[in-house]
Amino acid sequence: MILSIPSFSQGEFIAEAIKSVLRQEGDFFVDYIIVDGSSTDYSADIRRHYGTLLCRGEWPVSCSGITYHCPGLRSPRCVVNPVVY
Repeated sequence: MILSIPSFSQGEFIAEAIKSVLRQEGDFFVDYIIVDGSSTDYSADIRRHYGTLLCRGEWPVSCSGITYHCPGLRSPRCVVNPVVY
């Protein structure tokens, strides 16, 4: 599943949108791209925060894997596959 989400100064709402995508469960891979139009609020901090959690393995992944990419941020594209026990 490929999701490309546009955002402009959506700091009040972007965390819930990101969490709703990262919580997806199933036998599929999520390619998640958040495109920002040079927001002037704290949206970039929130996008960076969830990218960091995901890349460090601090966010549980319940699908086949997630690619999290936010063009324009100084964070690398992150590809995460869930840990299988």
